[in-house]
Amino acid sequence: MLRDLGYFIVKVFREIEHKGAFFLSRFLKDIPVCLSDSTDADAVELMSYLRQKYAHQAIVDMDVYLGKERVPCRLIGYRLSEEIVSQRRRKACEQFRKKGKTPSKEYLSWLEFSWYITNVDRQTWSAEVVGMVYRLRWQIELLFKSWKSLLEIHVLKGTRAERIECFLYGRFISITILTMLYGVCHLVCRE
Repeated sequence: MLRDLGYFIVKVFREIEHKGAFFLSRFLKDIPVCLSDSTDADAVELMSYLRQKYAHQAIVDMDVYLGKERVPCRLIGYRLSEEIVSQRRRKACEQFRKKGKTPSKEYLSWLEFSWYITNVDRQTWSAEVVGMVYRLRWQIELLFKSWKSLLEIHVLKGTRAERIECFLYGRFISITILTMLYGVCHLVCRE
């Protein structure tokens, strides 16, 4: 199950794991992370831990336990380029300034990475694959957004089943034709 930050709920990840299913999500900064599933284990200060153990690695892939529920998963961080980090920090400082606050050094360090969690094992998905899968999810979301805004696929008029089926089939045919045309235009423009 691919989840967005708006749906980041540790208890839900626990339920998904108990059902034998898999999840992939961006990681929410304020969630406690432990290196042990022991209830006595304290949450680790993630950024200082990373500076000690993964100082110069481009990709961090570590086994952790999330929240008080101690949900076992992989925490994967992709170190970003300086240009992107600077851009993210500028935006963060601007957002904090509008609220009359200043971002902490820890938060600014946090922005050096893109963070994800998953319970898919390393043999199935390497750390590189995790990032690729999440980026694909984002492309699919953008595709659905364009369908909704351009083709109004979410707007259905009428209550009769036949009418609704005609609307849906007509829109899906339009989507198929437009996708094919886009593919041809893309090939022609590349040449």
